[in-house]
Amino acid sequence: MQRWLSRTSSLFSVRTHRRNWTQRAGGLVEAELPANPMLLLDEWLAAALQDGHIIERGFVLATSSAEEGPTARTVVCRDVCEDGSITFGTNPNSLKGRSLRDEPRCEAVFRWGTRQVRLRGTCAVDNDNTEEMFRTLPRPARVSLELLHPIGQGNDVSEAKHQ
Repeated sequence: MQRWLSRTSSLFSVRTHRRNWTQRAGGLVEAELPANPMLLLDEWLAAALQDGHIIERGFVLATSSAEEGPTARTVVCRDVCEDGSITFGTNPNSLKGRSLRDEPRCEAVFRWGTRQVRLRGTCAVDNDNTEEMFRTLPRPARVSLELLHPIGQGNDVSEAKHQ
């Protein structure tokens, strides 16, 4: 069995910042959960926003493709729907868009404070909705995305090509 423990000093050690995790009063009780878990997620996201969490709308989206293997990135959640779907924007030509087109199975992980929610399912790219979402973005966000267009979001940037 191989060990991945370094004997050298590190800049940051998680061991010195370890929390003592215990079950707190007010934990989840299955009998008290709503029949639709998306309602609970919506409630938790609203509470995170109220509590001032900076990335309350951000979640990690994990995808996989034959070309790239597993990849994960943080995306912004636009909507949480009662039917179990979540909406987010993507460029269909980005690595994320191509991965979802080739292999629609994915996983979303929302995390804030001490909470973590994982959603697994399939994803469909809706080009009409993507265009509408782009048009409703604030102007600075649209300009930023347009500036990425010549490079191509999710593509490798060649140093030689951009010197």
